[in-house]
Amino acid sequence: MNPALYDGFMNPVVVFPVDGYLVHGDLFGRGIEDAVVYTEDAAYIFSGTPASMTPCGKKINQPKRLSMSTLYPGGEY
Repeated sequence: MNPALYDGFMNPVVVFPVDGYLVHGDLFGRGIEDAVVYTEDAAYIFSGTPASMTPCGKKINQPKRLSMSTLYPGGEY
């Protein structure tokens, strides 16, 4: 099953069209978090708003809650 975002009743709100690991963060310095689904071969960026792909040339500070994450992969091996 592809990664998804769920509402408070466990109903899928968004199901991403690619399978992979899901991470999120403010990638463009807009104060809006984007979702990244990554695989061994590619990273796919998803956003709810248009984003400029022009690099700003400076680091983008993230909230503390986004500075650390733990990956618990599931599924079958």
